[in-house]
Amino acid sequence: MIRIDVYGEAAAFPVQWAQRLHARGHQVRFVSTLAGAVAESGEVGQIALAVSLLSADALRAEIAGITNPVLAAIPTGAEAAPWLAAGAVDAVEVDATGDWFLHRVELLVRLARAQQALETAQAQVKRLTVTDAATGVANRAHFLSQAHHELSRSVRFEEPLALMMLAIDGFDSMVQTHGEPQGEAALQATARLCQDAVRQVDVVGRMGTGEFGICCPETGLDGAKVIAERIRGLCRATELPAVGGALTFTLSIGVTVREPLEMDLSAVLTRADRGLQQARKNGGDRVVIARRA
Repeated sequence: MIRIDVYGEAAAFPVQWAQRLHARGHQVRFVSTLAGAVAESGEVGQIALAVSLLSADALRAEIAGITNPVLAAIPTGAEAAPWLAAGAVDAVEVDATGDWFLHRVELLVRLARAQQALETAQAQVKRLTVTDAATGVANRAHFLSQAHHELSRSVRFEEPLALMMLAIDGFDSMVQTHGEPQGEAALQATARLCQDAVRQVDVVGRMGTGEFGICCPETGLDGAKVIAERIRGLCRATELPAVGGALTFTLSIGVTVREPLEMDLSAVLTRADRGLQQARKNGGDRVVIARRA
């Protein structure tokens, strides 16, 4: 169903146009302002079209900020150019037949739907360029970009910044033993519990096969350690459905903070990774604080 919002006097709207629209099951509303016509929310995914019975000058005054397509109904014999210049996407003479008017309406609706589909596809492409497909968190490139931004902000405002590197203990063995679906389930569970444990301003990203990074702006070492231990505890309490019973897993986490006058993101990440490797070396399922030598 198409929603047609008509701006102008109801008596000026051709009867045969209204009859054809109603016959096709379209909703017609007469509204007081053009802005009000398109500002009101309709059903999700519903296409709205504004039909203007205004003069070209009046349309120009009303159309600012209108995003839905506007079809101008113009006097018989008038040039469409002034209405198109005012912002209408199409124009039809008021003495046009109901079938011709309906044709113009449905053509504009098809164009509007195509535009919606294009915008949806563009949003999906944009999302795919910054997120990890398996887990939904930031991918490595986007995480590094965000972390670099936060480090620059930390330096500029002299605020603390914490970085963590964490990995699923024995991830490769888990996949070999239980299969890739279980490995993917563990990745998704880890991403989810990391997001549950941090603030909205913190950034979680997938850094490798079974590894994740977390960037925590305005967070010192004590706060970062609390977050890391919370994540580790949540992981220990997580059970994944598996053949023969529940599957559990643990995390190794390396934690560090930007040191005074430190401006190199790679150095901070390397230090966090060193803490991660030490946690693994010490048997896993632990948090290791890495400090600058």
